[in-house]
Amino acid sequence: MTENLKKRRNRLPEEAVEELDSSLETKRSELKRELKEEYLDKISNIISEDREETDDFNVVISAFQDREDIDYSFIRTEPLFHQKENNLDILIASEDSEVLVFVECERRLTTHLEKKLKNYQEKKEVIEQNLPDDLDVASYLERMVGWEASEMDFVMSSRQLPEYKIQQKVEELGINLIGWSLATHGSDCMIYHQMFKHEKTAPFNGHSDDQLSRYISNTLQSGVEYQEYVDFTYSSSSILKIQDMILTLVNRHHRQGNDVFNYSDWKSLFKMELSNYLPEERKTLYLSFLDRAIDYNLISREENSGDRLSDGHRAIFKAHKNQKKLINEIREKMAETELQDDLQSRLEEYESQKLTQLEREYATGGTTLSDFVEEDSESDSS
Repeated sequence: MTENLKKRRNRLPEEAVEELDSSLETKRSELKRELKEEYLDKISNIISEDREETDDFNVVISAFQDREDIDYSFIRTEPLFHQKENNLDILIASEDSEVLVFVECERRLTTHLEKKLKNYQEKKEVIEQNLPDDLDVASYLERMVGWEASEMDFVMSSRQLPEYKIQQKVEELGINLIGWSLATHGSDCMIYHQMFKHEKTAPFNGHSDDQLSRYISNTLQSGVEYQEYVDFTYSSSSILKIQDMILTLVNRHHRQGNDVFNYSDWKSLFKMELSNYLPEERKTLYLSFLDRAIDYNLISREENSGDRLSDGHRAIFKAHKNQKKLINEIREKMAETELQDDLQSRLEEYESQKLTQLEREYATGGTTLSDFVEEDSESDSS
C-alpha cells in the first residue's frame, strides 16, 4: 500500500474502514481468480512457443548425435553462453576436418525476414571478428571442443525457408547464406540445404567440407530418426526450464527413492542439455534454477552447509502419480507468484477508487448527489 493510500485510509471513520476492508477482501478474491487464469494462459503460451524452438533444436541434434556415417557430431546448444543476445543456437563439429558449424534456428522466415537476417549476421560477426570485450572467442571455442578449428560454417535453419524471398534479401544486404530447411514426418526428421549468394560470381560455395554437403544430400534429405534429446536450452524461458527440471527431478530422482538432490544429481539428469557446457556455466544455470524454483515454492533447501552445490534440496509436490496433475501443480505455483505484482497494482487502483467513493459519502454525512436526485424525484411525484 502506498503512503498516500494509508493517509487517506486513516482519515476515514471506523465504520468506513470496515466497509473498505470488506470490499477489498472480496475484490482480492475476484481479481486473484481472474489473474490466475490469465497467468496460466500466459505460462501455457510461453511453454508452447519454447517447445517449438526445442523441437527444431532436436531435429538438428538428431541429425548429428551418435551418427556412424559421418564424423560430424553435436557439441552443444548455446555455444556462446555468456553473449546472450549474440549467441547462436547450436554447435556441430568435426575434429577430423577441423570444422565448426554454427546453426541459428528460426521457426519461421516468412515474416520479418530482413530483421532476422541482420540479427543473424550480427551474431556471426561476433564470432568471426572476435568482438566480445571480455572473451577471446577462438580460445573459448578451443577450450570447449579440445582442438583448434581451421574452418567455421554458419547456417540459418528454419521450418519455413522461402527461397525466393531469401535470395532477394541476400542480394539487397550483400551477404551469402547457407540455409537448412528442417522437417519432420512421422518418427523421422529431415534437413535440406540451400546456398544463397548475393552475386552469382561471389566466391562462396556453401559448406567448407564436401563431406558434410554429401551427408546432408544423401542421408539427411532422406530422413533419420527423430529423438527428443533436449527439453530446454539456456535461452529457453525460465518458465520452461523450471517446469521441465522439476518434472525430471520428480520422475527420475524423487520417485526412485531419493529424498534430496544436489548439484551432482542435477548434472547427471541433464547430460544432453548441459553437453560440453563449461563447469562455471553449469554452475550458473544450476544456481539460477535454485533461486527461481525456491521463489516459486517448488523446491526447498533441506541441508545448509554453506555450499549450495553440495547442499540437498527437495522438490515440493503433492501429485505423486498423476503426471497431468503434477504439471498443473507446477504451473499454478508459478502463476501464483507471477501474478502478485499485478494483483497488488490492481488492488491499489481499486482501493483508490473505493476511498474516493467513501470520502465523498462520509464528507456529506453519508449522503451523495444521487440521494438528492432521488429525494427531488419523490417530492415531484407527491
